[in-house]
Amino acid sequence: VCTETNPEHVLLGEVIHGDYNTWVGPTKGLLHSGTNYQLSKALWSSLKEHNFWELDSAIQRDLMLYREMSLVNFLSNHDVARVATQLEDEPLLNKLAHFMLLTFRGTPCIYYGDEVGVKGCKEDGDAALRMKMVDPDVASGEWPAGGKELYDFIAKLVAFRNLHPALVCGAHQPLYHQNNEMVYARRTPDGSELLVIAVNSAAEHSHVEVAMGCLDKAPGTLLKCLWGDGADCGSINDEFKVRIHLPPYSGRIFTLSHVKEPASEGEAPEVAGK
Repeated sequence: VCTETNPEHVLLGEVIHGDYNTWVGPTKGLLHSGTNYQLSKALWSSLKEHNFWELDSAIQRDLMLYREMSLVNFLSNHDVARVATQLEDEPLLNKLAHFMLLTFRGTPCIYYGDEVGVKGCKEDGDAALRMKMVDPDVASGEWPAGGKELYDFIAKLVAFRNLHPALVCGAHQPLYHQNNEMVYARRTPDGSELLVIAVNSAAEHSHVEVAMGCLDKAPGTLLKCLWGDGADCGSINDEFKVRIHLPPYSGRIFTLSHVKEPASEGEAPEVAGK
């Protein structure tokens, strides 16, 4: 009935627990998507506890059971503590949480107020989680400290995401994780775009060596940084590994492009346009 009324409609359900296959499946006449509580919780709690093993377990389960779905991920909602409160002991993790929300598989959802760092404790009741919207005028004085910086960061990342289909609809490939570091790839269904995303949730610099063999890229393939700061990580070596530098509390996004082998001695180089 919904499809006949409006072919472009989207049916979204709040599914707290259980098997999403029971509720989600538009080709079966079910919902288009549902709230992905198990992955969403892990997104912020793995940062808070500095335990990316939790997030890896959640994404592996997600890929095993719901690979064909695009479930809705979030950091806060009307029933749980605000992410800025969950991560208030290390405020820089809030920015990193939104970075991961917008680069992970699934459909990201930002609960109003989170984009400027509004806080709220569940123990203070529903009103603390469902307050009025912050005045959009920064000069109003309603924005929390650091709110403008967080808002600008998220806005830029949303614009970046919209330009890169691998982040919107790409498959998700875990590559590496330790307590504070995680690396994963996103690849479009047609293989036209492949991005590698790397995260460091620690207060110190980190250098990680990541195996890239599963990406089917030859040695010499260069990783070019599209987002984030850090030293150049070079190209995939003969062991199909690459070393990535990650500054404190940082997220970086790389594209992969093959570096052409130099012409051997005595071999004429290709002429452009030939």
